[in-house]
This record gives sequence, C-alpha cells and structure tokens, in this order.
Amino acid sequence: MVLSFGDLRLDETRRRAWVENRLSAVRLGWREFVVLRVLVQARGLPCSAERIWCAMPPVMRPVRVNQVGVIIYRLRARLGRELIVTGGGGWRVAGGAEPERR
Repeated sequence: MVLSFGDLRLDETRRRAWVENRLSAVRLGWREFVVLRVLVQARGLPCSAERIWCAMPPVMRPVRVNQVGVIIYRLRARLGRELIVTGGGGWRVAGGAEPERR
C-alpha cells in the first residue's frame, strides 16, 4: 500500500519514501518509517511528540518521548529539511492545504 501527501509518497510494504523532486527512493528504518507514517496519515495537521510516541509499537518506542525529535532530525537529514515543518505544537508534512489558523 502506498500513502501519499504533498510531495511525499510512502510505500508501506517496502518501507521506502519518495520525494517528488528526487529520482530514487529512500529506505527507512523501522522507527523512521513509523514516525513518517503517522505524519502522512495526519494529512498536514501537526502531531506532537507524545502523539507520535503513542502511535509507535511499544517495542519500537524510544525510552523517552522527547527522543522522537531525534527521529524527526534523521528524517529531515535523509528526505530534506523542508519536507517536515515544525509548528502548531508538533511536526507536520509540508504540502497539501495549509492547516487553518484560529
């Protein structure tokens, strides 16, 4: 199954991610894959570290919630810093419709 949002496509079967402007896919580690899947499924809405941590299977979770930020850092390094945006109390995948501000 392939999930997509904005410029990102995520192949759940092969644990690979494609960014629109790149030719090759990036193979992700399990933690990176799970974190990115949570962000893609949120469809542009911000996800807090706690929400991401809770969505991870217990055997894959980092010891502390704040270590989710390290996984985000690695994803940005591998996929491009502009792909994952910080704001609104968490992280979100850039692209699609911008979330409403109140």
